Amino acid sequence: MSASPQNLIAELGRQLGLPQLALDSDGECALRFDEDLHAELRYAADDGLLHLAAEVGALPANAAGHLLRRMAMANLDPGNLGQCLLALDRDTVVVGRCLASQDLASGTVIDALRQMVLTAKTWRSCLHGAV
Repeated sequence: MSASPQNLIAELGRQLGLPQLALDSDGECALRFDEDLHAELRYAADDGLLHLAAEVGALPANAAGHLLRRMAMANLDPGNLGQCLLALDRDTVVVGRCLASQDLASGTVIDALRQMVLTAKTWRSCLHGAV
């Protein structure tokens, strides 16, 4: 790893104009984009992975089967998802990505975060269009 996770998050904060951004004592921090998109970053020292996740939205009951099939198919080619994966947390669709310690660099983290946010926004539109 070229820098510590704390330094990478600090650099991410500088790039985002958030100089106080830092991991808490649990190795986590949260960001909000466009007032309603919540993203979480968590560094797991035991596996050396930086976990990124964003809530996309509630899975609409009237289209759950159709959307679950689309999500499963999309996960077969994560390149179309910006290297992210879609999942369910109870009835909420989330998009996530893990970065291995050898892949951690300031440019990699901001690029992965940017791609995850774009993927979340795209799938949020899919959820809203399915209602």
